[in-house]
Amino acid sequence: MKCIVDYYVKFGYTVNLGTLDISKAFIEMNHCGLFIKLMKKSVLVNLIRVLEIWFAVGTTCVKWCNFFSRLFALAAE
Repeated sequence: MKCIVDYYVKFGYTVNLGTLDISKAFIEMNHCGLFIKLMKKSVLVNLIRVLEIWFAVGTTCVKWCNFFSRLFALAAE
């Protein structure tokens, strides 16, 4: 992330970042209920599909520049 921010700042752009801790949502939430609520709120279907894939895949990692974290679970089994 730092590399990306540095790149845009170097060329005079303003960079805004946001984070969201959704770890509890993966563990404690009814996934189907979440998707239904998102659809009722008119969240883009493509974003809902991304979340659906994340739930199905089950693991991910963080990439920062050319470095990758170790894999970690998105949801408890």
